[in-house]
Amino acid sequence: FQRLCGNWSGLGRVDEILGPYLEQDLTHGRITLDKAREILAHFWIKGCEWIGCNDPAQRGSGDAQFYQNVVLGGTDREGKDAANDVTYLILDIVEELHISDFPIAVRIHNQTDEKLLRRIAEVQRRGGGIAAIYNEPVILEALERFGYSREEARTFANDGCWEIIIPG
Repeated sequence: FQRLCGNWSGLGRVDEILGPYLEQDLTHGRITLDKAREILAHFWIKGCEWIGCNDPAQRGSGDAQFYQNVVLGGTDREGKDAANDVTYLILDIVEELHISDFPIAVRIHNQTDEKLLRRIAEVQRRGGGIAAIYNEPVILEALERFGYSREEARTFANDGCWEIIIPG
């Protein structure tokens, strides 16, 4: 819908947004990791479909790079590591489906878990989709020079090609 209206905003920090919901649903037995992965995979597939609104005969196409960027990992507003189960599920989906839309950027910092660093490298090595890396400390320093507080700077995501933005 956003694309049809000419809005190319990125989806932002999907793992930070969805992570608490998944954790709660797992704790209460409402979903399994496999089912969550299936739902996210369907979202990924549907999300790269383009349906034209002017021509009813137009069926759509896939993997057309519509710049609905997704940012994973990094730190939250308080400086705590934000990677969670959704981070890993998305990396699994990107690797398996080889869909480069949504483009993925993973924020890394000095305390990024080695498990996540290795998972990013595996996805990149196998050529599954796109997995860019953002050096979070460098970006935070730049945003602070622009006048953002450290807490607000930590909320950064990206938009369009790879521009850094503060969501909201």
